[in-house]
Amino acid sequence: MANKLPLPGTLLAALLAALLVILPARAEVIAEYELKAAVIYRLASYVEWPDGLAAASARKRDTLTLCVVGHDPFGPALDALVEHPPGVLRLTLRRLAATEAVRNCDLVWLGLEDIALARALETLRGTSVLTLTDGAGAARRGVMIELLLEQRRVHFAINLKAIQHARLNLSSKLLRLARAIYQETP
Repeated sequence: MANKLPLPGTLLAALLAALLVILPARAEVIAEYELKAAVIYRLASYVEWPDGLAAASARKRDTLTLCVVGHDPFGPALDALVEHPPGVLRLTLRRLAATEAVRNCDLVWLGLEDIALARALETLRGTSVLTLTDGAGAARRGVMIELLLEQRRVHFAINLKAIQHARLNLSSKLLRLARAIYQETP
C-alpha cells in the first residue's frame, strides 16, 4: 500500500493551526517590549541629570539619547517612540554593537549577558548615564533600573546606590512606584 500525501486542504489546516499556536507567543513578546519601551520613555521624564554635563544640556532641550547595546528585543517599538513621542520629551536612538560609545548616551539599555554586562557597567562607572535592562537580578548587580514583567504589567526595581554614584536624581514619585529599591554598591 502506497503512502498517501495529505490533501492540500489538510496541509493548509495543519499549517494554520501551527501558526495559531506560534503567533500568540510571538505577539506576547512584542507586546512585552512595546510596554517596556513606553515605560523607559516615562521613566526618563522622572530623572534629573547633573548640571554641566552634555546629558544635562540635552535634557534642557527636551531631547535625550537612548542607546541600545547588545541584544535589541524592542523591534520597532523604540523607533515608534522616536518618530512619534507621546509627550514633550524627545528621544534619539542609537543601536550599538559594543559599549565603547555609551558615554555619549543619556540612557543605555543593556541587552547583555553577565560578563558583558559587568564590563559595560565598569565602562559606565563615573558617568551620569542611566542604565536599564530586564535581566533577572540586574538591579542587585549595579544596573540602575531593572524592568520586571509580572502578570502583563511592567514593574521595576531600582539600585539607588548606582543612581547616586552617577549623580542622577530620581523623582520621589518614581521611587514610590518601584517594586524594590536596592542599596548594593556598584
